[in-house]
Amino acid sequence: MILNQSDLNRVIPADKLPTAVHVTVCLCIYAETKDKAGMVVYNCEPEWNQWYPFYDDKYKEKATCNVQPGETYGQLLERIGVLRQDKIPGRVNLAKMRFTERLGSDCTTEPFSTDYMVVEHKYSRTAEDWKLYVFYNYAVTSMSNTSRLLNCGRPGEIISALDNFDNYKGMPLVENMHEPYRHNLTQLKRNAIKV
Repeated sequence: MILNQSDLNRVIPADKLPTAVHVTVCLCIYAETKDKAGMVVYNCEPEWNQWYPFYDDKYKEKATCNVQPGETYGQLLERIGVLRQDKIPGRVNLAKMRFTERLGSDCTTEPFSTDYMVVEHKYSRTAEDWKLYVFYNYAVTSMSNTSRLLNCGRPGEIISALDNFDNYKGMPLVENMHEPYRHNLTQLKRNAIKV
């Protein structure tokens, strides 16, 4: 379940208490080729069979959490330090470092205008328990090298805002990116990377 800003004031259901919070930064690339324009997505975890934007898979944070009775989502995230604004620049710098490692390119970024932070409360089939995932979404505004954009050791594709997000080439776009992609399309287009 994707949580919006007002959902952060809701009490966490007692039967769905998360055991951990995962925090990562997504660096969303809008690319234009002679044939297509859209967000670059990758099949990062073939066993999950979903399309993802570039995200920091190496330096992402994980915090275990003991939810207090009656605690809201926002109170939990505040208590364990996820919402601390002073930590965000460090997270973004680590994501850019991973971007350079994977794509062989430096990049500049800016936070999404809306849906900058997306929180998802989800049952993990792998761990067989509930987790909270926090995604900080940034638009890539420039790249120093695009040669590995669609071939960085993971299969890459360009998904248009008009494509079927539920079944693009046999796989869905990860749910936490549906609305952020649509809501920030103008910003992404303004910063299109020419390939």
